[in-house]
This record gives sequence, structure tokens and C-alpha cells, in this order.
Amino acid sequence: NSVLAENENANDVEGLLRGHIVKGWVRSSDFQDEGLIETVEGSNIRINMFNTHEFGRVVTADCNRITSLDNVATNGYLHLIDGAIRPTQKSVMDIVSTDPQFSIFNAIIQKVKPEEICDCLVDEDAHVTLFAPTNDAFDKLRPSVLDKLKAGEKCVSTTLKNHILPYVICGSIVSGRARVRNILESSLNLTRDENANLLVNSAPVVQEDIMATNGIVH
Repeated sequence: NSVLAENENANDVEGLLRGHIVKGWVRSSDFQDEGLIETVEGSNIRINMFNTHEFGRVVTADCNRITSLDNVATNGYLHLIDGAIRPTQKSVMDIVSTDPQFSIFNAIIQKVKPEEICDCLVDEDAHVTLFAPTNDAFDKLRPSVLDKLKAGEKCVSTTLKNHILPYVICGSIVSGRARVRNILESSLNLTRDENANLLVNSAPVVQEDIMATNGIVH
């Protein structure tokens, strides 16, 4: 109901619903990790597969857990998910460049140039996770550090690369602790705390699982 309330316009609601429908009979055996399935709305649903300690193998559709697979109907298959899919036509960089809460982060990226940080940021066929600091996060830095970042000094590219994974990680599948590697091959620790908040190392994630055409933004 909350998702429908966000899309009160009839066309928006229709687009939302069509974003859950795929032409043809698609079975779970057709799923591939990082696979994209085109919907009748024209957007893609991203399939991911994760091996977790607590739940075993988890399959997601746009980071919603698929709770029941291959339910046979007279005219196709039903795969049940635990959330609503919000169709997107925006890439990772589209999200960062158009959302005001990322304006400082975007300015720093543009200073260095996205393609010089990682081709994955501008590659529509990429599978990327971007941990994007908000303006509020930057405001907590010392002014001298923030000035260096805004100036695009040499260390900035490395700092930005620390925020990028060369694959998609859904926040929805992290229930305890997980370790991931960024494009520098450095480890990042993901933790779900006792209040159900997601942390990356010690930094709180204020919004999880913003789907993009070429990955995901947290």
C-alpha cells in the first residue's frame, strides 16, 4: 500500500505493476546471477544469487527476496517476492547526479571524472555497487579534508574507489555480518546491528538498495 501511495497517478501505478510482469515463461532455472530480465514495462529486473550463513542460498529480484519459486499457473509462472519492484531507467551516475543529497559527492566525482575512477560508473552493462556518501556525511569531515576532496587532489581517486564494488550487493540480504571487496581489492565489513541498521565498516547506511540500470546505490 505504501508503494502504491507513492505512485498515486494512474500511469505511475500501471507502470509499477507492469514492472513486475515478464513476457513468456521464465522459470528459476532460467535465472542467472547478475542476469537482467526485461519486463513488459520496458525496464529490467535484476536477478542476484547469494550464499548466506543464516538463510543458505538467497535469490533476489531487484534486491527483493524471492520467497517462493516456480508456482505454476495456467498461463505462466509466479515467483513470490517480499517487496515491491520500483522500475528504474536511471544508471548509478544518473542517480548520484540528480539526487540533491549526493551533490557534494557528485561534484567530487565530476572533478576527477567518473571514467577515470572506474569504467563501471559509466558502463551501462556493468554490475556495480556504489556506497555514496550524502552531503550530511561530508559535512562531518574536517573542513581541510573536505576542501582537499573538492579540489580533486591525488588521493581523491583512491578514496572514491574504496566506495565501489565490481558486483551488486543487496542490503536486504545482510542479516548479521558480511565481508565484501571493493575495486581496490580491499575488504569492507557490512554489519546489521541490533536495531536493524546496516553499517559499512562503522558508517551507517541511511538508505539501502536504490536500484539502477547498471547496479545499485546505498
